[in-house]
Amino acid sequence: MSQPNPFIDSVSSSIPRNFRAIKEAWVARQLRQRETSFSKFRQLRLFVGTWNVNGRSPNQSLVPWLKPPDSPEVDVYVLGFQELDLSTEAYLVYDKAKEDEWCRAIEDVLPTVQLGEDEDGYVKIVSKQLIGMLVVIYAKKEVANVCSELATESVGTGILGLMGNKGAVGVRLRIDDTYFCFVNAHLAADTGMVERRNQDYSEIVRRLGFILTSPAPPPASTSPTSTISQILHPGGYADYNAYKVANPWVASFLDAQQSMREQQGEDQSGAGGPKVSSLLNSAPLALSPAPGAKPAVTVFDCDHLIWMGDLNYRIALPDTQARDMIQRGKLDQLVDFDQLTMERRSRRTFPDYDEGPLNFTPSYKYDVGTSTFDSSEKRRAPSWTDRILWYKNPLRQNDPEWIRQLSYKSIMDITISDHKPVMGLFDVKVRSVLTEGFMQTYEEISRQLDKFENDALPDIAVDTNILEYGDIRFSVPVTRQFEIENKGQVGAHFRFIPKGDDVNYAKPWCFVNPPAGTLFPGEKAVIKITMLVGNATAASLNFGEDALDDILILHIENGKDSFVSISGTWQPSAFGNDLNVLCRMNKPARECGIQGLKELAKLAKGQKAKSVEELSGRREAKPTSPTPKVSEQGTDGTAEGSDAVSESNITIISDPASVGFRIDNVTTGNDSGAPRLSIPKELWRLVDFIYKYGMDVDNLFLTPGDHVIMEYIRECLDTGTEFDLGFLLSEQSSDTPLSTSATEPSTKQADTEKTSNLTPLSIPPKGRTVSVHAMAECLIRFLDSLAEPVIPYSLYSRCITEGYHSFVTAFEILQSLPALHYNAFAYVTSFLKEVVSGYKGRGETTDNISQVFGPVLLRPPKNLAFESAPPIPNRTASPMPVALPRSTSKPGAPLSATANITVPASPLRPAGRGGGGGLMAVLAGALIAGNPGGTPGSPSLGNGVVPKSGGLQQQSAPAAVDSAEIMSRKRRMFLGHFLEPGNDL
Repeated sequence: MSQPNPFIDSVSSSIPRNFRAIKEAWVARQLRQRETSFSKFRQLRLFVGTWNVNGRSPNQSLVPWLKPPDSPEVDVYVLGFQELDLSTEAYLVYDKAKEDEWCRAIEDVLPTVQLGEDEDGYVKIVSKQLIGMLVVIYAKKEVANVCSELATESVGTGILGLMGNKGAVGVRLRIDDTYFCFVNAHLAADTGMVERRNQDYSEIVRRLGFILTSPAPPPASTSPTSTISQILHPGGYADYNAYKVANPWVASFLDAQQSMREQQGEDQSGAGGPKVSSLLNSAPLALSPAPGAKPAVTVFDCDHLIWMGDLNYRIALPDTQARDMIQRGKLDQLVDFDQLTMERRSRRTFPDYDEGPLNFTPSYKYDVGTSTFDSSEKRRAPSWTDRILWYKNPLRQNDPEWIRQLSYKSIMDITISDHKPVMGLFDVKVRSVLTEGFMQTYEEISRQLDKFENDALPDIAVDTNILEYGDIRFSVPVTRQFEIENKGQVGAHFRFIPKGDDVNYAKPWCFVNPPAGTLFPGEKAVIKITMLVGNATAASLNFGEDALDDILILHIENGKDSFVSISGTWQPSAFGNDLNVLCRMNKPARECGIQGLKELAKLAKGQKAKSVEELSGRREAKPTSPTPKVSEQGTDGTAEGSDAVSESNITIISDPASVGFRIDNVTTGNDSGAPRLSIPKELWRLVDFIYKYGMDVDNLFLTPGDHVIMEYIRECLDTGTEFDLGFLLSEQSSDTPLSTSATEPSTKQADTEKTSNLTPLSIPPKGRTVSVHAMAECLIRFLDSLAEPVIPYSLYSRCITEGYHSFVTAFEILQSLPALHYNAFAYVTSFLKEVVSGYKGRGETTDNISQVFGPVLLRPPKNLAFESAPPIPNRTASPMPVALPRSTSKPGAPLSATANITVPASPLRPAGRGGGGGLMAVLAGALIAGNPGGTPGSPSLGNGVVPKSGGLQQQSAPAAVDSAEIMSRKRRMFLGHFLEPGNDL
């Protein structure tokens, strides 16, 4: 009959599987089932005795107890004593005198020898004492030779729950390949302490554990057995699980726990008792060792578990009634009133244990020196306090010969104590594992397991592992996809993983959806990979520090990894560029190419940037207004004339009524590396269009721009193409939708993007208002994308700690700006002042303008974590429009660094004309929300970025928001100084 594959089932195919655990469990089951093929068994005669000696010395012979008439030959004696020493000193100092005294009395009966001697006899194997409790084991010499892995332990449950006047001592040992555990217990006394005795049992079970010793052949063994543990674990057991793997045929605590739960499920009577699992509902201490502690096992981790001792359970009858039943020989009726019998029937203690019939006279309580029941004033009722029980091995329930009791009785002839000694005689099975047979069976199981494992390995097929993206432009997402299919027989769990020492599984311009998931057999899934270059990555691509190529690792749990190669061609852009490079370009960024931009960047770095203060020789703090330069402009939007001026001569708006913007060339020679322009031409083109055509458009900088128009504008700036004013300014027809979102690029590799090579003919006209809003958003995004902001990072701290106080302080800081940065700042603020003074639309105030432009002109360095979530939208993350927080101050009112600000609940700006959806909305939501990496099973796109600890993450949410609010307000106050009337540069 073929066996089911252990790795294939409905559960393991839907959840992550622990192959090692499945393999170990399956091998253990197979070895248990085939145990007879590599094991041989023999019978061992076992004598178990218990006696509460009441502190007395052995002044009588122990022959009636240890060698009763007609008793068969015994292989092993296990003797438990209680109240061996009742002296107070026994609580403080360990004294072996009492143990030696009783061992001599035992050896007077049992002929003893030492290992290695020629004579036959018994050898003292081990002993363990805790105050008055003692367990000692004697074995025949031939049995002693095959004993190994001896371990002893004790548990006190007496005074304060810890003292050793009550508790247990235990011994664990191996005979051949069979594990024995013997527990000698002395539980709480008194008739009414039933619950306490039950508690003592549970506490002993929980706390009594045995340190695992390294597996080794027994001394003087010549048998080819007892080497299996050495073969599987030559260095010893690393932990409890390693022991179980090496001894799968030995019952364990887990087997005991499962058996008890099953028994409880079958026993519906309950009798008011607790659930069986409550006795073992927490792992014993042995299974939860302290760090660095040696591995240990519980009392249940053995083949034979036998308890003995003064368990102190009484007969719940009055003394006279109990004695009367004993005299009349009604012991079978008296048993019904035995507390231990009643507790075991209700499964409140010693569940799944067995005991021989109580057909002998109770062992307690007698007058010392007689066999007369207690005649003292207390006249305690006779009771079977001294008991011997054995645990029913859950793996041997169907083997009646596994353990068989031959006799169970008390010895009335010995009168030393107020207790009578009790003895039980057993025949038990002992296993020997044959190494050769075991190895043969183990190899067969391993071969079968290998086949099962190979059949159960996940098999994920990828339809393509090369994705080509073509041309990639700034802020234009391009998506490709590939399909994966689970062709195996089990569920497959996949996720993208980092390469080598990388932290993220993809570069920051790559986003995967989904980054992780599960496929059932036969299922397919589409994985979309999007390239999106924004502010954070454009600079490295523009200057050739990075390239749009990467290899992603698709990891299949317990299967083979797949590799997906992605590549695209970056189209250089003025966005994500550097002011020093933009002012040195003599042609558009696209024509310069990556190599040209790299050369210009080298020239800029090689020429030390001078501040305005150094160029002009001025050092006074009081600002002065430079003489404006004015030039005429053509109708195509380009500057006419190229008058040469020095870098310190700033071009600003001269007359709002005239066309007052100018780009001045600097005549320093073609190859000097000096800037050709005072400000970037792209900046001038954006400002020029807004100034000419947008000064009456409502909410000029507050309304989102249309993505398609913005893409067209960026393409014109990057390629040097003139704006088609007829297209941008013409009003839309009545049958044309008010706004259309950017066409999402095709996800198939063979398709081309409809938005590439945009021309006015491919875009429906949307009107002047929409074009102006798009141009305004492009201006904001252009400034926000600069590799070094207009106010350099090096001056950020001064601006927010000093510059926001007054215009004089702010102007003094401004003199430290490099000349090109000063030019750009002066040019932008001059334009914004004109908007403040000459704007004819609705919605723009000094406060609103400062709120929009403050965060883009004065950006915090990346290492300032508290600025990682500013109230002004993070436009670097996505081309989507984002929400602008509104100040609660009245328009025109002075800003305060601690004034209240209403922060929008969503980072996305309200969708107006041009409000995008589809992929762009998903990207914006995922990126701006601060979850670029995504998590397995999340629908968000991501590149596996994990936020670093520290900074904002270490602050409470209110504190982090407050810090960001204050810094943002200081930036707006700094910019606001330059927008006030009379504060001229």
